Amino acid sequence: MLAHSNHYTADSLLAEERLRGVELDNSRVRLERMRNLLKENYGKLNAAVMQDILRDRHSYPHCLCQMPGDEEVQAPGEKGADIITFASVIAEPTEGNVWIAIGPPNQYEYRCYSFQK
Repeated sequence: MLAHSNHYTADSLLAEERLRGVELDNSRVRLERMRNLLKENYGKLNAAVMQDILRDRHSYPHCLCQMPGDEEVQAPGEKGADIITFASVIAEPTEGNVWIAIGPPNQYEYRCYSFQK
């Protein structure tokens, strides 16, 4: 399984990390939460399960699904911060489907777009 957030994890790249403080904490917490949810659901992963995972706010304020207003807790004092999940995408390549939620997926439904194989 593969999960990612927004920080370097490879030992060879750690010196290149630019995130600091709460931003780095946020990325690390989200990566760990995603890994745990993927592991818990191993063998059961499908588009519906992934939608539930990507809606997750359990580790607030460092949650997988970021909503408007979360930036006030994550980056206090920063003017103009815009920390939200502006889109969420789940690909099912073997099915020819892509599921997309435009906006935080706990507030917006996923729509399925199908493509010819």
